[in-house]
Amino acid sequence: MESRFDPGGSRPWYPLLVPLPGLLELADRLLRQPGRAAPQVRDALDLCRDLDTFREKHHEWAEVDFAGKPGTVYVTDPDDFDMEIEEHLFMTTSSTFTSFYAFHDAAHAMRCMVSWFMALVSDCTLLRLLAAYPSAPDYIKRTAKEVEQKAFQSATEICRSVYYYSMLNSLAYAHLLCVVIDLVQAFFEDIGSVREAGAGKIFPKVGISLDIDCGLFTNLKRKDFDGLDPEKQPLPGVPT
Repeated sequence: MESRFDPGGSRPWYPLLVPLPGLLELADRLLRQPGRAAPQVRDALDLCRDLDTFREKHHEWAEVDFAGKPGTVYVTDPDDFDMEIEEHLFMTTSSTFTSFYAFHDAAHAMRCMVSWFMALVSDCTLLRLLAAYPSAPDYIKRTAKEVEQKAFQSATEICRSVYYYSMLNSLAYAHLLCVVIDLVQAFFEDIGSVREAGAGKIFPKVGISLDIDCGLFTNLKRKDFDGLDPEKQPLPGVPT
């Protein structure tokens, strides 16, 4: 599979993606019946370390991607926004974010989005393991709060990508955006409810309003695309 990517392009990125399904499968087994037997605890601690490393590698990739860092647009510059795009209209009237990402091309956007998406999935799993295995934070030298902040970073990076994705006139991207927005919204709501119940304070809900409103617009856009001839729609960018 890796051989399908040209050297120097996305090929170094591919090995970073491969471990996640196996890590999640092992996590499910260790979380299904958390135990205190030494071998199981050791497996859980090693898995926490691997998930922590997995996230760091994906955050690093998004920073040093061969296309470079994404550009930035600010809501204070209306010339960078197309008011005929519903998501852009909302972004300029919401105070949730003041800047968004402008990627170099669709393939660059896809690599960064997938990296942040997988980092978020990894951290959500890691948080469950930290709760089930109390010795894990000391082992990985990272507290649950610090992992929350890492997950929060991934989630907000995804939110800031909506600007670029909403300009791609393709059903494939509209579907993708709906999926990741749903995941991000679930993360904010889940962490928020835990904080509200446990500490009397709601986790900062940065992104929820953006998720809900942009998600609504994107779902409407997806329905519009559904009525089009798929063969006439632009194809999503393929990593090279």
